[in-house]
Amino acid sequence: MVSEDILQRVRNAFKQSLFEVMEKMYFVFLEPGSEEGLEEGLHAVEVGFSGPWEGKITVYFSPDLLFFMINNVLGLEEREIDDKVRIDTAKECTNMVAGSFLRKFEPEKAIHLSIPEYLGVQHLKKLQGEFTLTMEAERGRMSAAVSFYRAT
Repeated sequence: MVSEDILQRVRNAFKQSLFEVMEKMYFVFLEPGSEEGLEEGLHAVEVGFSGPWEGKITVYFSPDLLFFMINNVLGLEEREIDDKVRIDTAKECTNMVAGSFLRKFEPEKAIHLSIPEYLGVQHLKKLQGEFTLTMEAERGRMSAAVSFYRAT
């Protein structure tokens, strides 16, 4: 079992990382949201981590949010965006959120990230994790979860 002190550190680091990456890299400003009514057909990406802590981070992006992110950074219109660009954007964002989270959570210890894995277009699954965030932006929504345990 993970202590309440650790859970609070996770909550703070994960939330701060998600907000920072979305704002600084994609110019997307998030607000807390609800899983209720979250669109189907979400682009899902997962990245694992290992070291003194092991676990995974899963991020679900609505199609509208991915377009908004890509348009803000690359200036591409909807007709110019193919699946490769969507997948690469979702994977890179998830990777940056994971790296930022782990640097904030355990700055003194080496924690290794796996290569982000695109899980496909899915319905939002019941997110199992120590901490879950569902956020809304000007265009689109996202949900992100971190699950972890102390390695033995």
